[in-house]
Amino acid sequence: MKKSFVMIVVLMFIVGCGSSTPDQNQDTITIKHSAGESEVVLNPQKVVIFDIGILDMYQILDLPVAGVPQASLSERFNAYRGSDITNVGTLKEPNYEVLAEMQPDLIIISARAAAEYDELSIIAPTINLTLDNEHYLDSLNNRLDILKQLYPDKDEAIESERSKVMDSVDALKVKTANMQDTTLFVMSNGDTLSIYGPGSRFGFIYDELNFKPLANIEVDESTHGQQIGFEFIAQHNPQYIIVLDRLQVTENNRESAHELLDNELISITDAYFNNNITYVDPFAWYVEAGGLEATHIMLAELDKLIK
Repeated sequence: MKKSFVMIVVLMFIVGCGSSTPDQNQDTITIKHSAGESEVVLNPQKVVIFDIGILDMYQILDLPVAGVPQASLSERFNAYRGSDITNVGTLKEPNYEVLAEMQPDLIIISARAAAEYDELSIIAPTINLTLDNEHYLDSLNNRLDILKQLYPDKDEAIESERSKVMDSVDALKVKTANMQDTTLFVMSNGDTLSIYGPGSRFGFIYDELNFKPLANIEVDESTHGQQIGFEFIAQHNPQYIIVLDRLQVTENNRESAHELLDNELISITDAYFNNNITYVDPFAWYVEAGGLEATHIMLAELDKLIK
């Protein structure tokens, strides 16, 4: 149904309904991104965003936004819930009919909507700014570089925000430079636990921020992590445990992870004994990663953890 509708849209464009292809009289720029290259009008105003980290950047930099998947927004993005912003579907499933009616100047996607790139590109210039898990900071800087290309007048503001993030990174890395204690990153999802190591979705804490992973343990680099039990945590006895509660995002359940980890096996770990278990902002880490405010939140939580 979706692809059939897109073909109908294409035919409508051919017979004169118009498209969002950049006008010959408009200044354009070629943007290189994860899915190739796209010609985009400079200073795009009608922008649709399918990545909340990118929306985070647009909000901080006061850039124009026309459409977002409103169901995926945390309270930090209440400004984008109003009638002046179009609800364009979900992070994974764009509403093609709405998008065709909007005729946006630009659509920005990432991993969750990557499979929709070809269809979205028929409707409007589309760029894929998926994060590289092994090079989170490079990905964040690449996003800022692309925004500088799209909005040259924002150069100074973008560089200012970049400096703030990198200053926080440098300050944290001073504290972790000689860190010997191990850190375990855990995501809870109802009654299950998954861990993440170097090279994984949340692996930048090890790969780029010098946190030390568990020794002699190979962790699946899957986006969904590697499922483990409480015995695993007790056996390997990490000195720090970082917990992301997925149900806070998906079901607004704020007690799930605390209840799950309140047991005897966790209570014998060094992390528990030394009060070094932290429950991080799940929206910043799980949905808004790659944004400016989200990254500041993550860095501040890590800094507070190691005191």
